[in-house]
Amino acid sequence: MIYAGGFFIHIGGQPRNRIAALDAATGLATGWDPNSNDLVTSFAVSPTTVYAGGYFSGMGETPARGIAAISAQDFPVPALAANLEAELTVEGVRLKWDIHGAKSLDRLTILRGDARGQELAVANWVGAQTAAAGSWLDADALTGGRFRYRLVGQILRVQLSSPEVVVEVVRSVLGRSHLISAVPNPFNPSTRLEYQLARAGRITLGIYDLAGRLIREMDLGSHTAGRGAAEWDGRDGEDHPVSSGVYLVQMHSETGNDHIRVALIK
Repeated sequence: MIYAGGFFIHIGGQPRNRIAALDAATGLATGWDPNSNDLVTSFAVSPTTVYAGGYFSGMGETPARGIAAISAQDFPVPALAANLEAELTVEGVRLKWDIHGAKSLDRLTILRGDARGQELAVANWVGAQTAAAGSWLDADALTGGRFRYRLVGQILRVQLSSPEVVVEVVRSVLGRSHLISAVPNPFNPSTRLEYQLARAGRITLGIYDLAGRLIREMDLGSHTAGRGAAEWDGRDGEDHPVSSGVYLVQMHSETGNDHIRVALIK
């Protein structure tokens, strides 16, 4: 939405006296028509009210000398709500956002705060580049630390800020493959083994009992970098069900080895 003031009596395809609201996409005048009797020079906008300043003495039939508060009811300023999510990946912190109530913004900024309380604008978009939903990768976060992210958007003169999201980046985990979790654990009859692969390559999972005997080996083949999963059905290499107990899952890859314990309960 674009609010216009001036000496005009016709704008955006409609008769309008010195004040108008124009659709930002089409340039056409909306149904909003306060009808000023003299020049309008400035605006301030809230979600429900448009404040106008100028040399007028009235808006429509309402006396208003030099300043007026006008309802935006005929074409309200969008009520906006911002959601921000953060995910730690081997490439950095992936931020995803969705701003309800707008298809695009005039300005969008991502702010990152550190443990010292300092906040820095790490990404900024203006005008046509500014999408109300999107994602961005903060590769600089791989240096490690505790980061706070906040999204600040602006449409017209309304500014909104998302709630903060906090990400703890542990450098020892970055750059190597590792097992993330087993779900469920304890399990019966099967569990999902989730892992993170630092870069493309082969990966195998070995299931061992607490005596160190190999119960089963699962060759998962070659995979691209990122998150993946495999399922263990509680059987050994000869497809026999194993007994209840605690087992060690060992992951082997070119970029690191890792292990977790799982418990089978029958």
